[in-house]
Amino acid sequence: MNNLTYLSVAIILVFIVLLNIIEEPAFETEDIPTISVPMTNKFSETGSVFELSEDPEFEEMEKLLLDYKGHSDILVNAWSLLIGSYDDADDVMTDFNLLKNGGFKAYIRDNEEEGEDFYTLHVGPNINRETIEKIQNEIEDQYNKLSKIERYRE
Repeated sequence: MNNLTYLSVAIILVFIVLLNIIEEPAFETEDIPTISVPMTNKFSETGSVFELSEDPEFEEMEKLLLDYKGHSDILVNAWSLLIGSYDDADDVMTDFNLLKNGGFKAYIRDNEEEGEDFYTLHVGPNINRETIEKIQNEIEDQYNKLSKIERYRE
């Protein structure tokens, strides 16, 4: 064997010996805080049979309304459309899905009157009344559903 081979073998042996002798340095790790996100379901006080989903636009509108409450110099009104009132959950869900699939921000409210449960279907809310009027016309044209513009309530 030539000198280069001996040198290569020696370097490899030294490397293996050093790997076994020298301890690996302990890497410092930072404790990464865990974020606990509670899994909450929002239900109405009457015990809704509907699964509610979070809508960022809806939450933004509620925050905007809450920010302006109590400011007498600024009056903010939000508007929504009352599409209809339903006794049967299946009927309201049919129209709700129809509107949601059509791209409208629909939501359902559980109501109780004289011990009887019923559901109301709404679209909105929106601060701009003209926008709600346009949406009202679109829904009437596309789905032949008459609706009523109302002030949004929480």
